[in-house]
Amino acid sequence: MQQFRICHANFNDFNGLLDFYETTYRSTLPLETAKTIGDAIENGRMLLVKNAAAGRIVSAGALFQLTPLASLTSVSELAGRVTGEVGGLRPLKLQAVLIGLRLLSQIASEAMTSDPRATQSIIAAVREDNGDSIANLEKMGMKYPVDPMPDWLRYNQIGWHNAAQSTEPHRWRFYFADAGTCRQSIDLLDKVGLFTRTISLERDSREDGDRELFRFELELDDINRAALDFKAMLRGQQSIDMVPPPPTLTFP
Repeated sequence: MQQFRICHANFNDFNGLLDFYETTYRSTLPLETAKTIGDAIENGRMLLVKNAAAGRIVSAGALFQLTPLASLTSVSELAGRVTGEVGGLRPLKLQAVLIGLRLLSQIASEAMTSDPRATQSIIAAVREDNGDSIANLEKMGMKYPVDPMPDWLRYNQIGWHNAAQSTEPHRWRFYFADAGTCRQSIDLLDKVGLFTRTISLERDSREDGDRELFRFELELDDINRAALDFKAMLRGQQSIDMVPPPPTLTFP
């Protein structure tokens, strides 16, 4: 059995995360800046999967802030990286698990302002030829498309992908989370052990084809504390306000 930990990153992980992002870089995954990674750590928005014995980072799941902190329109982007060491798992891929956990951590730890103009949105951007990531997003209930595309988000996309005045923006899909995404994520994660604080997955061994077991201990106090609320959401007794990214940003 292979054992791993899923935990929030802290600044002791900063240099290791920079190395991890650099070594796992590919064209379908834009390279995040050191500031972006540091901000995610500071705000408790970076989850790590570590080999329990070696302490090595094998995957990361982050939520990056896209809108100014002063904006009442809060929009964040889900982004994750999974290495082959923990690839090919079932019944959920680890990327799908991280999508769900990152979403639930956001719900559990960040309170909305009382201002009635405030909204919360979570999106994910994925290239149209990245079938695995699209499948994982849709598995967890992320909705497509973001329509209409907000001008401020299109502006961000030009900066991300150097896509000004070209057909490049059409190569990317934008997904968003809603209340149904939250319920579906809770339901699927519950089936693999969310409320036992241990996610259990498996795959066929790449060496001999035998069944290989993977255990991921959830060291996520925010999610663990919110377990009763998540169970109530699963029963339809509670909900969460989560909307597509709005056309304009609202400021106080």
